[in-house]
Amino acid sequence: MKPNLLIATGGTGGHIFPALSLEKALNDKGYRCLVVADTRFLRFQEKFRQSLEYQIIPSSSLSGNPFSLLISSLKIIGGLFAAINLILKNK
Repeated sequence: MKPNLLIATGGTGGHIFPALSLEKALNDKGYRCLVVADTRFLRFQEKFRQSLEYQIIPSSSLSGNPFSLLISSLKIIGGLFAAINLILKNK
């Protein structure tokens, strides 16, 4: 039995297209792959295979005024918990 694989990618084409190519190559070899990214990933949906398994995790960058930093920090913490939950759920 082949293991489940998680492929984490950034949200730009330079990260997403290699991740999608890797997912397809591994999927063709019989691996179950789950691609994980932030919401920027959805801009490339027309490039996805119908059967692509993916999960969106909240993310943010730390910059701006103190209020923006607080909101960004909360998104990052939420993403951390979502990622841990995803890993535990999919083993």
